[in-house]
Amino acid sequence: RPEGERVFRLPRRHRSVTAETIAQTREEDDQQEPVVVQHVDMTAAIGIRQERTRRHHALVTDIALAMQQQGFELTEDPFDVLCNHQQRNPVLIEVKSLDGTADDEKAQVRSALAQLLYYAAFDVGEPLQARRTIKAAVFELEISEEHRRFLQGHGCVVLWRVGGGFEGIEQILQANP
Repeated sequence: RPEGERVFRLPRRHRSVTAETIAQTREEDDQQEPVVVQHVDMTAAIGIRQERTRRHHALVTDIALAMQQQGFELTEDPFDVLCNHQQRNPVLIEVKSLDGTADDEKAQVRSALAQLLYYAAFDVGEPLQARRTIKAAVFELEISEEHRRFLQGHGCVVLWRVGGGFEGIEQILQANP
């Protein structure tokens, strides 16, 4: 194999197993044609990553400003933003930039949910855990209805950038009279 080439196998589908047949390599797995990925231009990849990080930081800044304008005090680290208010429930925000592909959206939705659940359980601190913390996943672009319902089903408010504001921010404010 030429230097810089990486080989990936396509994802498998579910299959019925027993305790005796689970976790065994199947013959058809060995016969599956691998997908070969050509050499990656690391300079270009670093540039793409830096641009995505820049967009992420801008999105964090914009949602933080929107929440601060509603009277919330802000903290960060390890989470993107934790918004606290004397008369309102705290809001834990995880921000995700997107590259516009379905695979990236799927990965970012999974990551946002995992981070929000973990941070709410372990990182917001006991005084805020005693209050109902609103978990909000904020995306750079509108995500699919299926993913919005998935996140909402797990107790998350979903927001995305629209023009100079955020679609869905009223859900946070309505849940926080």
